[in-house]
Amino acid sequence: MAAAMVTLPGKDTFAAPGSYVPETAFGAWFQRSETWSRYVVSEAVDELASLLPAGRDAPARVIDIGCGEGVAFAMLQRTFRAQSILGIDIDPESVRRAAQAAARLGGNVEVRLADATHLDVPDGAFDLVFCHQVLHHANDPSAVLRECRRVLAPGGRLLVAESCRTFLSWWPVRLLFRHPPRRQQTASEYRALVQEAGFSVADAGYLTPAPWWSLRDLGLRRRYRGVAPRGEPTQVRIAASGA
Repeated sequence: MAAAMVTLPGKDTFAAPGSYVPETAFGAWFQRSETWSRYVVSEAVDELASLLPAGRDAPARVIDIGCGEGVAFAMLQRTFRAQSILGIDIDPESVRRAAQAAARLGGNVEVRLADATHLDVPDGAFDLVFCHQVLHHANDPSAVLRECRRVLAPGGRLLVAESCRTFLSWWPVRLLFRHPPRRQQTASEYRALVQEAGFSVADAGYLTPAPWWSLRDLGLRRRYRGVAPRGEPTQVRIAASGA
């Protein structure tokens, strides 16, 4: 099995310009849990894939923006059958762990330490840009989206999965996780941000699921009483194309 390719620049060649807020120790642990992998990442990948047109060709080149520890790599391989995957993250420890995850999958996954607002890749380098639970951590999510637009190839797709304001304002989330001290977005505001960055979002590419873990009663009323969630959406899924 070929080793994964990993780029870990030294301190003199990489400096994060305060573009994101680092996660808490609990948040880092949670992203290694089965709950994160099974109920957050896997379900988001499936939901995003469902928004793409049927019969669409497999994307040759995929970039996982803010890949964390590489939990999504195997899911992206299985779902999209990409020839190559580049995972980037701004946290050195996450990149080291992501490289280990990539090594278990073969030689078509590369991992780099990088800032999502300044990617060292050519324009139009990727057929699919995957951006999962990243924008709400960024101090300037619009800058991340503009860079996503720059690196997306003609005819390519941007896939965004995000937690929305109503979920991020819930007190357990504010207590256990860390996010920028700015106003977070609603689902419709995320759609507007994506469009403002130069993407087109059709109604068929816009979904607002309500997974049990994002609901304040953890989905108990829906499960046992059949009561549908009300109010602002807790999550949003967007499949966008270059406008």
